Amino acid sequence: MNMKTKRLNIKNIFYFFRLNIFIFLAVLFTFPQSHSKPIPPGSGEGDVPANILFLLDSSKSMQTPVSGGTYLGLEGVDWAVELSDGNLIVGEKGNGVVKILTADNKKDNSFAKNKVNFGGSNNDNDCSTPSSAGFVGGLSKKSWVASSASGAVSSNDTIWFGSQGTNNIVGIDSNGVCVGVFKNTRVDYYKSLEIRNIGGDDILFAFGRTFGGEGPGNNSGKLGYLYVKNLGNGSSLTGKAFHCELHKDFNGRDRKGQLFNTTKKDMSISMTVSKDGNYFHFSRKGNIFSFKAEDKGNNLRCPVNISNGSGEAFTINSVDQTMNSKEYGISTTDADRGLNSVYSVSASVDDDNIIYVTSKASHTLQKVRLDITNASYEVLVTAGKKGIKTTGDAGTVAASDVSLDEPGRTQTDKIAENLWVGSSTILVGSKNGTIQKFDENKFTSADKDTSWQAQYGGGKTTRFDGAKEAILDIISDSSLQAGANFGFGHWNGGEGEHSGSVQRKTRPYEGYCHRNSGTGGPGSCYYYREDPQPPSPGPQDTGVAWKGEHPQGTSGMCTRHSCINVAVHKNGYREIPDVLADLKMAYATDSDAFADLAYGYFTNLDGKTPVINDRRPCQQHYVIVIGDGRMFNEGRSIPNIKELRTEYGVRTLFVAYGGAYQDPVAKKIFDRFAKAGSCDIDGSAECVETIEASDPAQLKTELDSRIRQIIADRLSFSAPSITASIQEGGAIYQAQFNYEPNGEWRGNLIRKAIKPADDPDDPGGVADSPTYADRNGKNWNAGDELVRLGSDSRNVWTALDTLESPETNYVSNWNNWNETNYQQINLLFEETGNVVSDYHNTSSTCKNESGVADGNIDDQKGVINFLRGKDYYDYNGGCNITEDRGSILADIYHSQLVEVGPPGANTLFTSNNQEAYWRATKGYAQFKRDKNNRTRLVYAGSNGGMLHAFRASDGVEEWAFVPPMVIPQLPLLVNTSLDGAFKKTIKAGGSNAIFGVDGSPVIHDVYIKGLNATGTDYETTKSWRTLLMVPFGRGGPGFSVLDVTNPTIVKGETNDDGSIQMDNEGNVTGGGSGPLHMFTIYNDTYNNRVIRVDHDGVVNRFDYQSGSFSLQDSLEAEQAINNHSQAKVDDNDSDTDFTQRDLISVCESDDDFTPNFRTAGDKSCYKGKTFTFSNITLPTGSYDTTTGVLKDGALVVSENLSGDYSTLPFGPTGTVQGKYTTDTGNPVLTITFSSDKIFNEGTGPELSSKIRFDSTCDGSGVANAKFDYSQLGETWSTPRILRVPKFDPTTGKSTGTLNDDRYVAVMGAGYPSSSKCSGSAMFFVDLEGGADVSTDTDDTDAGQALNHEAGKLYGTEILGGPLKIIDSDPDGKKLGLSGTYPTNASPVKNAITAAPVVITADAVGNAPWRGGLVYINDMEGKITKINLTSDKKLFDQQVIINLKANDTNKRLSFFEMDGAIGSSTGNFWLFGGTGDFNRISEIDDGMSLMDNIVYGVRDFDFPFFVPHPNYPLPISGEADFVSKSMEALEAENGVPTIEDMDLCIDTTGTNAPQCSLTSSKIGWRYHLGNADGLPTGETENLFRKTSAAPTVHRGKVYYPIYEPDKFNNCSLGTAYVCAYDDECGYLDSLHIDSSVQAGNCYEVGSGILSKLVVFGSRLFANLAGPSEDSETLVEILASDKQFRSYRKSWRENF
Repeated sequence: MNMKTKRLNIKNIFYFFRLNIFIFLAVLFTFPQSHSKPIPPGSGEGDVPANILFLLDSSKSMQTPVSGGTYLGLEGVDWAVELSDGNLIVGEKGNGVVKILTADNKKDNSFAKNKVNFGGSNNDNDCSTPSSAGFVGGLSKKSWVASSASGAVSSNDTIWFGSQGTNNIVGIDSNGVCVGVFKNTRVDYYKSLEIRNIGGDDILFAFGRTFGGEGPGNNSGKLGYLYVKNLGNGSSLTGKAFHCELHKDFNGRDRKGQLFNTTKKDMSISMTVSKDGNYFHFSRKGNIFSFKAEDKGNNLRCPVNISNGSGEAFTINSVDQTMNSKEYGISTTDADRGLNSVYSVSASVDDDNIIYVTSKASHTLQKVRLDITNASYEVLVTAGKKGIKTTGDAGTVAASDVSLDEPGRTQTDKIAENLWVGSSTILVGSKNGTIQKFDENKFTSADKDTSWQAQYGGGKTTRFDGAKEAILDIISDSSLQAGANFGFGHWNGGEGEHSGSVQRKTRPYEGYCHRNSGTGGPGSCYYYREDPQPPSPGPQDTGVAWKGEHPQGTSGMCTRHSCINVAVHKNGYREIPDVLADLKMAYATDSDAFADLAYGYFTNLDGKTPVINDRRPCQQHYVIVIGDGRMFNEGRSIPNIKELRTEYGVRTLFVAYGGAYQDPVAKKIFDRFAKAGSCDIDGSAECVETIEASDPAQLKTELDSRIRQIIADRLSFSAPSITASIQEGGAIYQAQFNYEPNGEWRGNLIRKAIKPADDPDDPGGVADSPTYADRNGKNWNAGDELVRLGSDSRNVWTALDTLESPETNYVSNWNNWNETNYQQINLLFEETGNVVSDYHNTSSTCKNESGVADGNIDDQKGVINFLRGKDYYDYNGGCNITEDRGSILADIYHSQLVEVGPPGANTLFTSNNQEAYWRATKGYAQFKRDKNNRTRLVYAGSNGGMLHAFRASDGVEEWAFVPPMVIPQLPLLVNTSLDGAFKKTIKAGGSNAIFGVDGSPVIHDVYIKGLNATGTDYETTKSWRTLLMVPFGRGGPGFSVLDVTNPTIVKGETNDDGSIQMDNEGNVTGGGSGPLHMFTIYNDTYNNRVIRVDHDGVVNRFDYQSGSFSLQDSLEAEQAINNHSQAKVDDNDSDTDFTQRDLISVCESDDDFTPNFRTAGDKSCYKGKTFTFSNITLPTGSYDTTTGVLKDGALVVSENLSGDYSTLPFGPTGTVQGKYTTDTGNPVLTITFSSDKIFNEGTGPELSSKIRFDSTCDGSGVANAKFDYSQLGETWSTPRILRVPKFDPTTGKSTGTLNDDRYVAVMGAGYPSSSKCSGSAMFFVDLEGGADVSTDTDDTDAGQALNHEAGKLYGTEILGGPLKIIDSDPDGKKLGLSGTYPTNASPVKNAITAAPVVITADAVGNAPWRGGLVYINDMEGKITKINLTSDKKLFDQQVIINLKANDTNKRLSFFEMDGAIGSSTGNFWLFGGTGDFNRISEIDDGMSLMDNIVYGVRDFDFPFFVPHPNYPLPISGEADFVSKSMEALEAENGVPTIEDMDLCIDTTGTNAPQCSLTSSKIGWRYHLGNADGLPTGETENLFRKTSAAPTVHRGKVYYPIYEPDKFNNCSLGTAYVCAYDDECGYLDSLHIDSSVQAGNCYEVGSGILSKLVVFGSRLFANLAGPSEDSETLVEILASDKQFRSYRKSWRENF
């Protein structure tokens, strides 16, 4: 071995990691410090998962809406206006228009002729007026009812609102009766409606943009319009109207649609008209732009100076607090004016000079006085705060304590018009569905703290549902699954003297335990053990503590009051979703409940729950208690919680959720429990304060942050990256990083040359000296070079929406990632629901620094600057937050490097089917000559959120690209608890470390219609391009595709102020060249939508349905819950007086009410055959598009009658049927049972039916199959790019010629989320779709046009989405099947994390086909062959062998296979290995059953695809694919298994040169351990696993193997290299080193080994280990047996 590097040096607090050549290690990190990304493993302790038990409050108070207030069940608020009687008319998201009776804060059930929601219809006679003849609003693609926009109320209480997508404005009276419709307004997408009384007439102003018309390019027809109508007395239909054209932008340029653009991101635009009608005020990008009004006659007004392009009257810039009056030629600036970034704006109806503005970023409402003539303004009042709960009587809540969450934002289209100002009232809507009412007359500096009057509305999401969603999101994270064993339980309080009985007790005992538990004497209630029969007084010392064989089963007592439903164990995350789907609420909050559960479980009361294991002394144990209010009975529970910590080492964290911490009494209780669970002395380092989370989003963030503080992540690393060949000299690129406990990990990328073969001193050795140089360049460290370059000199770019904001274009300077564009970047920060936290403010450590302000605008800019390299989080103390950090490059963790220089693909062909032939005939040779001097760049993804391009010659960064859908993860960097938390010489701060661009980029030269030089459109002719595709890896379920044909930046000309030169159409004219963004795809699993960002930065969103729901989610249940909640209020929330609740407790049905129970029912119990569900999104393939009837397999419906769920026949002929229709424009799913089912929320005796609905993979997904990435998980699978033949969509057979083939990227679905459908599919990404015109729209309420098909999937015409790989399960009902499959099906949650093996005709000289064969191994052990060739049907698949992975043998397949042609057999072989990479140090507890293998399998049919002779599989898009796949797996003569001795030989224990392979055998397997079933202390099982993918070289297969220390899991295990004969499978490691004995592998040392990489005649690997003196670069001499490998054909590195 010729190379030594600096070794790992472990300190107490700071761990220094030298992660050589992509090798990464982890160490255990103690809890009190914080980070957001798990620590890399390698110390042994870091490889032991933490045990975490969630205990969720399931009391009835969790039924409260997240937003607080009475449960109205509103989907969300789009707009609100006040009637003259004080009641409100509200635009409800997705449900049209409703009326709120403010006296009771309830919906008016008589509104809209007893329909509750105004929906309109084609035969609404009330709308049959001459002005609306032929009204067809209900038939529009996006119903105006479901998507109403911005309401206004006239002087006679007529309400007018826009109808999105229909060109109509609808008027209704105060009772919800239609009075008329204005058609042909020329506005399709409404932004604002407002009524002003001018000249005695009510004048309606409605502005927005069109969806059709003329216009250039992708902006075609998106023209801004303002429709103005004279309403006379408020409801006249015959008054004059005028259309004001708004085609100019605010800079006077003739850019059609620039003002009201093609995308939904115009949500930053709002409009209002001053009281006298003399000015129009607009908000855009946080600023105000005002125009004078021009009288068009009949009191109609239009803005002047827009159409003629001479500009606005005045502007207000909220950034520098400047007002510039063009009208008067004056400009003033005052930094202390205090105007927050403006979102929505509404003028006073009483004062021409007063406007009201909201700030979405600062969560405030402000009153502003304008002094136009002097170009000045003054902020008079500021109100609002995010993250608090507004409670109290009118006039008692301070203005600063009113809850505002992105105020002014509408729910449906997220535009800025949820602000209404009347003569005495201000109504402000928020993102959380609430409406805050202020007294406008008291909204003054003197009386502001008495101005708040009431809160109305409230989102439909309850605290309970929100908490469940947060937990689901946490357990779906792959790194958290790897680092923690999760369990789950719930708690509230008992009903009688003993709480275990399932039966309802007599009412006097309803609150008994809540009030009396914990005494320890007669009457105490217990929650863990099964209730002893007969009941016994005193401490609970009898009864069963655990039912079942742990980790299966539940706590002994498992009722609706308390239960540990899921034991803490490895697969707990898989079981928790099913429990959460069924979980219900009950009365009371008895702290004894969670204390009994935690104490009984972890102390192993009856010896059945041995969670604490002596072999893992370093393992951490935590209980996380989530509660939403006061907890009773501390007397016994606090001592139990404390004893758990002090005697058993189990710490308990407490989360005050849903505003509970604002209750002073509850706050003290939570704080006492928090101390008991974490420390003895207040203020000590061990103390963990109560965690406050006001809403689900904050709960998710806090849980994520705390759990990441608890756990240590598993081993994750990449192999060496070695370029060039031995003849050229070559180089090794090493990615190293230093782990930082409170900030971004310091990255290094080091180039070290490999000496040429004729080097006299060290032929082929590694040149370790930093001063060494060869003809390809010097040795360098990119981390050092980046510091020298500096943050200000970097070129950092991303894809922002240039149609809305042309000035944010990256083209010309490739440096748009800067604070100037913070508002557009912030739109992406918040795209998936995250918000940048307020780190620096007037109360923070650096409060006196320039630019620091309350609110998060400075922090939005701070995140931007932090990514560039600034020390915004004050790592080194001193509060210089604008200086560069000492290290700028973040860690390169899992991302493999790729070096790209001049084009070098092969043009020497032996067949016309080869891609080499395609290149040769399409001018590739000229492309090579043209790009012969192209600069060599090294591309690498880092967890700083960037794809970096470094010059190979000197390591200087050429540019860095921030993928647009990595941006939404960047707010997670911010951790406000780290502000000033670290004492160096002075106080210093910190940040979270996150996963960013963590996947491996791939490169391919393609001949396509690519983007033009400015990146604005696709060309009409094909040319050669170099494409780069980078998956995000653990950074998220997404990827970006770039054109790097011109990889180095040549900057264009700029204006004098440094801005980009553009023409009046927004096109870049300054020139320049560089990389281009083509498209980005992302699967937002939290919001259930797929996102595409195109070349213009435009965001398209596609919704899908995923997961489970129950009767509780029905509209009937919602009505019953509403009724019960109100009756409870009428009973004064009494524990003893149930008068009003009893009066409505009888169960009634639809027959008892008109029109039905869900809209008019007044009881708390519904009994009927029909249940309806709103806002359920189903793909078109799951139902008949004509009748709406759901097809077989669309849903799995099951009922629990006796403790277990049984599947009910579902489908058109089943006992349960479904229909998918629209009800008032909103998609509604109707489920009909053959017999009555019950939902009982009340006090009656009838029990609710336990029904659950699970969406199958056929019943979920995006309606537009071309963009159905709903099954995409974290993109661990590295894609492969090839040309795929055209096909007949009916037969699937290849059609066309070589010219018709398409460039397609093939990738696995990656690591799954909690959705059962994610992870088990193959995606075929069409790389040529950008040039294909699309007439489709996305799933946004405005129906945004796609314009082109960039990012679409290939093959959807026949597949209906991606190609599904069966996720088998022994229980057929989970797949929508009725049978069981106990023999060969696997309970493992399937995933495809490995890269596919792709064999093209270039690798098979005589292949009679074009395209390629794809081989993929999945997590549950299936190796599948997929046909993408022109021979036979495309997309055919066949499982060629089943490794039979299950939860017992833990035979999981994380890594890709290698492939080769055997020199002896001439067959094509695939080689792989198994082992749970996420639990690298795991051993069996109890019996030894772990049984990992390495294997070689050959494909006898190669190079052809031959379906299985007995069980050919249908295309995955066909209805019987699931059933046929399961039949093939289970049948005796179906898919062969690796354990079938007739087909596969067991070579375990055989050594060279024993070869027992015969011509009939499909392959060999070698067991890595002896699964003898003996206890761990007696077994000979070594629990070995593969730690990386195999490498085939010279007739041997080299496997990196890890053997954990089975006697002390907290110690680091041993790494081995095991070599096997490729065709015979015998162990043959003797040639590696003379120390190796027969039958043994080569022992490398303590640590974990990476994949071995071939270079010349040597193999290199890296060892992650803690020893400072051990060598980390392992070098192996290969054997001399020859073979043919397909490495160069299917691995996409140049």
